[in-house]
Amino acid sequence: MNLKITSDDIEYLEMIQKENSILILNKNEMLKFYYQFYSCIENKNKEVKISIGEKILDSRNTILFSFCNYKEILEQLKFKKGTLFYEYLLYCLEKTDISSDDHVFYNLVDIVKSMLRETDLNIEYDLEEDLEKLIFNTVTFNLNFKINEITNIFKCLLESFLERNQNKNYIIFYDSSLLSLELKKFDFCYSFDISEQKNIEEYNLFCINEVKKINIEILLERLESVWPVEFYKEKVSPFINKYFIYKKSNIDYIAYEEYEYITYILLNKIFGINSEVSSSKCIIRDNVKSFLEQL
Repeated sequence: MNLKITSDDIEYLEMIQKENSILILNKNEMLKFYYQFYSCIENKNKEVKISIGEKILDSRNTILFSFCNYKEILEQLKFKKGTLFYEYLLYCLEKTDISSDDHVFYNLVDIVKSMLRETDLNIEYDLEEDLEKLIFNTVTFNLNFKINEITNIFKCLLESFLERNQNKNYIIFYDSSLLSLELKKFDFCYSFDISEQKNIEEYNLFCINEVKKINIEILLERLESVWPVEFYKEKVSPFINKYFIYKKSNIDYIAYEEYEYITYILLNKIFGINSEVSSSKCIIRDNVKSFLEQL
């Protein structure tokens, strides 16, 4: 499906999936990508317009979640309004049947009446029957857990929240190396996994100058179309993977054979990257050198 973002300074259109994995090679550009969602959904910026397929996302119909670091994950387990733990307790409260005798409110009314009898003034009162305020302002809840239980607890809290609030769309950024989530069954969820621990083949998006679709087969076709000598797919494929590993790890490109050298130079050209590529004990044919120098 198409993800479309438009604002004063952005005109973005890219094919995405419901569940996406982003290979981040430029964190500043990734921040800009995330900020578009934050600006539209959290800051209610009407100048930023976002749609996925036929769905138009805004602050009224969409919730943005970010579970990308330790703090963001642990914050959701606190007893604080708006967290997944708080929303879960609220759900449990709503399921609790105390309406049969209303003893909580009757006891509170007796206390208020006794208090007012001690005054010499004509005072009226209006008791707001809001169980959430009454209980949650009086009781502090703490979630006890062991650190190795976090994933299961988090799944329970998140899935419970999503199942109860299916009238919204959800954009979820998370890191699967910290938190494994299963969101496939929720049709209204669109997720972006930023884990750095995946194999290259598992990413469908990459972020260099912007977030774009990545497809190894398409890259192979593009390389073959400009390859200066005989082209062998099985020889080039490993070097594409290696190229991204170098880039992700911020390691200087060093080629140890001609095919590797050509791959790095051409991918730099395709992605608009100026990273230097050096060769070590690598014999480069003159016609290849001449071709690469003219790029």
